Amino acid sequence: MSIGKMKAALVVLLLVAPISILLVPESSAEDAGYQVVTYKTVKPSMDKIEVEYRVYDDMPNIPFTTINTIYDIYSGYEMGVTDNRDGTYTFTNPINSVTAVMDTNTGELSSERYDDFKIVLSEEDSHPRHIKIDSESTVKEPSKKTMSLEDYDIPYYADEGNVWLPIHTVADILMGRSEYYTYFGDSTVYCLDADSIATEDMPIPVVTLLMAFMDNWSKKERLADLTDYTYNELCFAIDNIFGKPEVSVLGKELQSSKLDDVLAKHDDTTRKIAQWLRSSDNSEYLAGMILLGMYLDDHGHTSFLPNLDMIRDEERAAEIKALLDSVDKPDIYDKSEVRDKLEEVRKEVWGDNKYIEEGDTAVFTFDQFDCDMDAWIEFYDKGGEIPDDAYGSVIKALNKAKANPEIKNFILDITTNGGGNEYTCFSILSLMTGDYSNLYMGWVDSGQKDVIKTITDTNLDGVFNEKDLKKQYDFNFGILCTKTSFSCGNLLPIYAQEHGIMILGERSGGGSCAIELAGTADSVLGTLSSVVILTDSKGNTVEVGATPDAVLVDTDDESADLSVLYDMDVLSEKMNDFYSPKSDGINVYTIVLIVLVILAAASLVVWKIRKN
Repeated sequence: MSIGKMKAALVVLLLVAPISILLVPESSAEDAGYQVVTYKTVKPSMDKIEVEYRVYDDMPNIPFTTINTIYDIYSGYEMGVTDNRDGTYTFTNPINSVTAVMDTNTGELSSERYDDFKIVLSEEDSHPRHIKIDSESTVKEPSKKTMSLEDYDIPYYADEGNVWLPIHTVADILMGRSEYYTYFGDSTVYCLDADSIATEDMPIPVVTLLMAFMDNWSKKERLADLTDYTYNELCFAIDNIFGKPEVSVLGKELQSSKLDDVLAKHDDTTRKIAQWLRSSDNSEYLAGMILLGMYLDDHGHTSFLPNLDMIRDEERAAEIKALLDSVDKPDIYDKSEVRDKLEEVRKEVWGDNKYIEEGDTAVFTFDQFDCDMDAWIEFYDKGGEIPDDAYGSVIKALNKAKANPEIKNFILDITTNGGGNEYTCFSILSLMTGDYSNLYMGWVDSGQKDVIKTITDTNLDGVFNEKDLKKQYDFNFGILCTKTSFSCGNLLPIYAQEHGIMILGERSGGGSCAIELAGTADSVLGTLSSVVILTDSKGNTVEVGATPDAVLVDTDDESADLSVLYDMDVLSEKMNDFYSPKSDGINVYTIVLIVLVILAAASLVVWKIRKN
């Protein structure tokens, strides 16, 4: 695998946050032998520091640490830890004073506002300069979240006024759905900030970590102390942190049952998965993880690496393939295959053009809600050019259309758009609506519901005011989407439709959960749909997608003529019909009926007069 491919693989992964948070009935540190070991620790800034960890005799390949140690490395603040002298320990987030309590008598971790307890850093630089959060509000308070950990047999040790946990457990307690990911590999602890590494110039430590992962994937035997721990940790993570979207094969069952029980009951293959995940044979384990990824696949947000192409050892790859071929596998919707067909058809119709004008209609195509943070800083601070990311490119396309007096319809083509930055999505929405844009969020575990209200600098004057709250472009807007329009590519048509903007094509492809990085203790990587879901303004999940106002195609039909999606005459006709002036509900048939009623009434009056 080339370095370029390795970078691409890790960029796919390093976009959100990790997997697992598990503990068991308390054991005394005095009864368990351990050594204090100093490991090089890579901070989010990529600075390297030396940090002390514990390595217990029965788990020599898993460093133990405390919640506050990892929090302090990320935030630069000191998390408060209180030994309540009754077997409970209170951890206090220093930024917002939200607490979590670890009860070592019962093995429970609980918090009144768990999502706010996890790492909370400044959002000042987390979104581009062209958008600002106007307000954040909680419309439904969360219920207390308690995670009973004693069933998962994850060791912890309470002593010296603190609780010592496996580092991957600590990582997931803190990281949740954020962009931070902690991992131990290659005798180094990596405290990574996804924003700093999801770039073309990936830092050397991250490449080194991925190389270490690949070495582990080629080994024959798994490390003994990782085998049970990894399975138990995975079970807890899926049970408590995975959002369980129903589009996945096991999603609905997992909403009411634990992973271990679901694997035992669902079918013969899932029973084999449970067996292989506990195996000391690395080929069986990796085959089990690949299969589990298929059963949890939700069309884009949940996935695991490695795949067979990433196994460098040919013998190991052949063994894994043979195992995968020996069982029945679920059918997985392959968006990439459909997306490739759409891109091919679009190129046949429009060539390589991203912007098309014909008659009264203009169309602009973009495949990702990308965001160039640095370029927007350059634009505002130094008078640079409008960036070529999604928001900047949409503005440039709108300006082209505005220069042509014949254009009255403007369509955003996101038929092959797989998602990206949500703030970019909101800014584009505000360009079309001339209004604030709201993100509606819900938590499937705690029931919490939040609204984030944003304002966009739609006129690019560097000031957020009432001038931005009007349409800068006088067009009839439309959005062209398909089943491969995913995540933000699904969110934009959902919210646009609420503002009366026309949706064309076919139902968009869902992707309702915020995602987080995932990583088992023995170097299987992935992403998970988290417990945080995106909703419409009424609180309904957006997983079902946006229903088009004009259905043009069914991409599941292999005989369908996909070119209709890019037929400018068809698009213009549908747009003009949708936005044509309506006569306040009184049509010609209504007028005729009214006339007939009047004539009938007049005839009755005349008849009565003549009769008298």
